Amino acid sequence: MADKRTKYRIIYEDLYGKIVNSVYKKGEQLPTEFMLVEEYGISRPTVAKALNDLQEQGLIERKVGVGTFVTHVPETTTDRYMALLVPDIGRNESMEALYAQIARSCDNDGFTLIWSGSLIGGPEERVRQMHELAEKYVRQGVEGVFVYPSTDIRIDAYRSLMEVFGAAGIPVQILYNPLESFVGQYSYDFIGVDNYRMGYVLARRMIDHGAGSPRLLLEEGNLHWNELMIKGFTEAVREAGLGTDSRVIGVTGSPRTDGPGAIDLDSFDALACSSDVLAADVIALLLDVGRRVPDDVQVIGFGNTRYAGHLRVSLTSVQVDWEELGKMAVASMQLRQKDLEAPPKKVLIDGYIIERESTRC
Repeated sequence: MADKRTKYRIIYEDLYGKIVNSVYKKGEQLPTEFMLVEEYGISRPTVAKALNDLQEQGLIERKVGVGTFVTHVPETTTDRYMALLVPDIGRNESMEALYAQIARSCDNDGFTLIWSGSLIGGPEERVRQMHELAEKYVRQGVEGVFVYPSTDIRIDAYRSLMEVFGAAGIPVQILYNPLESFVGQYSYDFIGVDNYRMGYVLARRMIDHGAGSPRLLLEEGNLHWNELMIKGFTEAVREAGLGTDSRVIGVTGSPRTDGPGAIDLDSFDALACSSDVLAADVIALLLDVGRRVPDDVQVIGFGNTRYAGHLRVSLTSVQVDWEELGKMAVASMQLRQKDLEAPPKKVLIDGYIIERESTRC
């Protein structure tokens, strides 16, 4: 298999390993930059970068006009690491179970999971922080990275991030929000939910409960998450003979009934929402204008968050088995680690509906 590491990583890891394994002992001199250039067949700036990083870690000292000497030999360790990179960690309650299960599964398999922590600032600032974390993970020698893309960060920023990990030979698993269209071959392993089936099931459930004008309410900018949800929803509506016109309502932020992007509360009698937050906002709007839930309008959320059962009208919602998804993500990562050249995999699980008052007619 071809070595996917950058030339910098090759020389850095080789020198680090030789120091750890006492090929170069404390106090001994390393080969000169010129000798390393000849040995590894790489440029002098690349050699200098590797030596600078080793010096920053306190392993070597570079003396101008004298040479480079080993000053510290780190203790050998059997610790192995994977990393979780989530730009908006802590902002999505329903995903916490997924992250916790990934940590448990990593621990069970002998890995320590490094969590990124929540990134702050606007999208561009968070992109900068993501790249700093990526470089840090590469230096730490993590053996795999789980990435949950935030919907407000442009896709090409994630692709640039993937190149950093790819150059270091570090496999990546994309969680839940795909970076690519579901049509065609993926470039990365993806672990998520079968949204085509969920879109179909949601529409079918509302139609079976008497809906004649079901709609799908989606947050705009959700990467490619929405694509198959829309297709499945539309197919169920078509099969029921309710027409082929667009059934999608897109919103940015909280739904509202006036101003730009307002939604027409009289245009539907059933609404499936892409999150419990959207569903809760819609229920509040409907009740404020005197429309009854579910008698006039059925509402379904997504995520089955803790408050779903405690709204003025308890919310029917889609539950995803996040723990199972976490186990599958780690298992898929381990398969990828064994064969970096294997075609990308797409692993999907089903969600299921937890029915409450908002759809009980």
